[in-house]
Amino acid sequence: MLSITAAPAAEIAYHAHAAHHDETAFQYWLQAGDNALDSFVVADALDYYEKAHRISASITIGNPDLVRLFEQRIKALELARNYADALKVSREMLTIANKRNSATMECAATLAQAVLFIAEQT
Repeated sequence: MLSITAAPAAEIAYHAHAAHHDETAFQYWLQAGDNALDSFVVADALDYYEKAHRISASITIGNPDLVRLFEQRIKALELARNYADALKVSREMLTIANKRNSATMECAATLAQAVLFIAEQT
C-alpha cells in the first residue's frame, strides 16, 4: 500500500482514483487539500477538496471525515473571500446533517454559517 510519506498525497489520490480505489482516493484528496491549505495554497486546496467531494457521493464516508471535508472546504472558501460559495457549502452540509441525523454535523454547519455571517460584515 502507498504511504503519504512515500509520495505527495495528491499524486497518490490521482493514482488511487484512476485505479477505482475511491475510498483511498477520497482520503488522499482530503489530505492533499489539508496540506495545501496548511501552506496557504488556497486554489490547490479547493481543487483537492472538490475532488474529494465529488468522490464522496459514490462511497460510504463516516460523519467525522465528511465533517472535516465540509469544514475545510468552507475554511478555504472563506480564505479566498468567496463567502457566497462557502455559505452554499455550509447549507449543503446542513442538508446532509439532517439526512444523516447527525447533531455534530448540524452544529458544525450552523457554526460555519454564523462565522460566515460575521466575516461578510467585516
